[in-house]
Amino acid sequence: MTFLHKISSRFYSSVSKYHGILSPSKENNLMLVKGKDSQSFIQGLITQDIHRLHQADQYGIYTGWLNFRGRFLADSFISLKDSESVWINCTPNARKTLYPHMKKYLLRKKCNILDNEDYSAYTLLLNKIPQEQPASNLLEVLDNVRKIIADKYPETCCFIDPRHASLGMKFIIN
Repeated sequence: MTFLHKISSRFYSSVSKYHGILSPSKENNLMLVKGKDSQSFIQGLITQDIHRLHQADQYGIYTGWLNFRGRFLADSFISLKDSESVWINCTPNARKTLYPHMKKYLLRKKCNILDNEDYSAYTLLLNKIPQEQPASNLLEVLDNVRKIIADKYPETCCFIDPRHASLGMKFIIN
């Protein structure tokens, strides 16, 4: 049984009524910035406010990364694993650019940048919203799915794609 089948069966009972497709994000690489200064370290390098992740309805942000001259380097998704760990979900090409860029600015910060091969990124896309679903829009349905999965599997990081709800949900799964 492949990893995808294990994951799909694990979440099937939670998302089956939403007719969702759970697909691996093969084009995404995961990095974990872990340590006491992880959030302040990342805040100095990105275009979004990382403190938005502490708001009740915000679980992930889509952001750009800038060099010291303010020029665009790459884009990525950022989400919190816990109070001292931050997930960075980016493309392989962006990872080749971001990893050395972050290492350059690490200096005296109390955090480490880890490559996470034990975790995988997935995307959940909804085919259709069932008629019996009382939610009037896609965002409400996705938020209901996120709550169900977060309650059943607290070790899973999941968030609605911050660019637009029609792009589904992002998962980081062990």
